[in-house]
Amino acid sequence: GLLYLPIFVGLFANTIALTVDRNLAWGAGEFAPAAMRYATTLNQMVLGLVAAAISLASLPALSRHFAAGDEESYWATLSNGIRMITVLVVPATLGLAVLSWPAVRLLFEHGATGRDAAIQILIALLIYLPGTLFAAFDQALIFAYYARQNTKTPQIVGVLAVGVYFVFALALVDRFEMAGLVAANSAQFIFHTIVMVVLLRKLFPSGTEAARRFDAARVVRTIKVSTLVSVFMAAISGGIAYLLAVGLPELPGGSVGYLLREALILSLPAGAGAVLYVAGLLHFRVPEMELIQQRVMARLGRS
Repeated sequence: GLLYLPIFVGLFANTIALTVDRNLAWGAGEFAPAAMRYATTLNQMVLGLVAAAISLASLPALSRHFAAGDEESYWATLSNGIRMITVLVVPATLGLAVLSWPAVRLLFEHGATGRDAAIQILIALLIYLPGTLFAAFDQALIFAYYARQNTKTPQIVGVLAVGVYFVFALALVDRFEMAGLVAANSAQFIFHTIVMVVLLRKLFPSGTEAARRFDAARVVRTIKVSTLVSVFMAAISGGIAYLLAVGLPELPGGSVGYLLREALILSLPAGAGAVLYVAGLLHFRVPEMELIQQRVMARLGRS
């Protein structure tokens, strides 16, 4: 109960922020509430499939290592989780950025959602993405504190981050309407992540065996290589999507033909980008991608 109390306070603060956010959204343009909700759905997909899954999977091991006083294994496990999040969430974020318009058209621009509403979803999605990228790493950092039976620090930072949201939202909503609210939400996540990194560094055992096991240089290299390859991948995928959007004719079949065309415009560049990204990381011998490859090959071998 004592460990949960700070979490309750943090959730309560976020609920207040969400309530204010939605109320402000009703006055931020005709399509703002729905556009923000649909864009959030796409962002949550990235966080749920990558960051939340890896962070939750790491939490039991981190907790066991801390309870056993094994700081070396604790920091090594955290390092592994951060690197694995990096190799998955960086390409997902940049890929979604360059393929955002095909994704919005396929998923939302039909039925009651016209072109103007779809454009608003696109704007919200693109402004949410920087916050999504930071939030992916933030989840791992929060669970790193939870594993140390410290629920207070992440929630104090969370309450401060809610304050950052209010400052940005109230300052930007009148001028930029929905875009200002979305930017405030991203600012909240970015602030929380940066503060968590600064605080976690104070716990970091510099110059010890635990520091060697964490291997900060390897984390930095993974981030650099993943970002470099992801930028190249995004450029190629975006180019393919553009060529398909311009050159692929309308398909017969009414709404079914429309959905099939949009599915091709989205899936073909996404598939090509995934292949390029995996090949790039294997070329640079990123251990995390090599591990994924080994696990996949082992699974296929057993099947």
